[in-house]
Amino acid sequence: MSFTVQVTDSHGAAASASLSIPQAGAPIDLTQGLVTGKAKVSYTAAARPAKGVPFTDPDFHTRIIRVTDVQADWNGNTAVPVYPTVPTWNCDESYMLLYIRGGPGQYALFNGKTYAFLKWVSITPADIEQFNWDPVNPDVLWYISGKSLTQYHISSGTKTVTHTFSSNADWGDDPIYFSWDGSLYGLREQSSKTILSLKNGVEHSIAGSGSSPEACASGNYLFWAKSSQATILNLDMTTLRTMTMKNAIEHGDLGMDSQGQDYWVGVSFNEGPSGSSGLIMVEWVKSGVIKTIIGDANADPYPPNGALISSKALKNPGWVCAAATGNTALVPTYQDQEIIVANVETGKFARVCHHRSRGENGPIGYWAQPNVTLSPTGTRIVFPSDWGSGSVVDTYVVELPSYSG
Repeated sequence: MSFTVQVTDSHGAAASASLSIPQAGAPIDLTQGLVTGKAKVSYTAAARPAKGVPFTDPDFHTRIIRVTDVQADWNGNTAVPVYPTVPTWNCDESYMLLYIRGGPGQYALFNGKTYAFLKWVSITPADIEQFNWDPVNPDVLWYISGKSLTQYHISSGTKTVTHTFSSNADWGDDPIYFSWDGSLYGLREQSSKTILSLKNGVEHSIAGSGSSPEACASGNYLFWAKSSQATILNLDMTTLRTMTMKNAIEHGDLGMDSQGQDYWVGVSFNEGPSGSSGLIMVEWVKSGVIKTIIGDANADPYPPNGALISSKALKNPGWVCAAATGNTALVPTYQDQEIIVANVETGKFARVCHHRSRGENGPIGYWAQPNVTLSPTGTRIVFPSDWGSGSVVDTYVVELPSYSG
């Protein structure tokens, strides 16, 4: 946005200048300053960095900050972002919430910019990862406890029940963030397995089984993974279409592109059209258009194991990040142990850093899997790592060159 300022002094002399202010929410190209292309990159051994001391990845030259020292600070063994589909940062990136195992509390609140520990948060969600930051109010967390949909206010520690279900409810086995305007939730009743949606406080339900439907980012549809395939539901729970990608049980996420269109992005192990595979494959929810960002269609190798994907850049739609465990030996890499950012519309992608976690191959197992999660602007990525088969898992943040602080 540009405008002209004119100033007149007491003698009537005038001067003017044109000023330009970038509009809030302008798209940011997350690939700027990063390694692009598919050439293998060296994997250089590196000691675990000290907490809070900036570390430069020796291979990708990106800036990494170790947020936690779970063993020294709390005598615990795990400090992690809970899941790639669940935002770690609140909507203005002023707070971060991490899950701690073996410490004096479960949910640790950090300053979202300095990464300083602030306090323990007292919430009791239906499962570890079943909380969500409000997409508008940076002070509010949402979770379900028993029958109660509850708001937790960070500043005061107060809790407000906003909706009561007829029986205990949850957000399913692999919950995904609710709609990006906060209007739509996908749920299930735990006892009857009845499938629910909650749109602006109004319930819709159908008999079902398995996991809950998940709210698409636009708030206009629900994504319901059943067995190996997913169905797209309208808000009244009628069927819109069946997804072509047969990877609903693989790791993936729901997002929205710059035009407001919902998509599913996930890793595919021979579950795409004609048995195609890829580390990052996209299917648009309404149109059914499928696009390969990294995969067979672009002459990429079979996707590495332990792949996880996040599409939680609420303020920079269309961007996703992925990480895989893959080959954990110290050999040159393309995809293995790498964090990658990509745009689902342009197909551009770039390689960010080595996360250096052996994932489920290491001594901590599941808790060391690379749960990468984008910040709302997409300019930072949080990830856990055992840092080469260490005895603990800590949380790290990589600040992309596009991050302005």
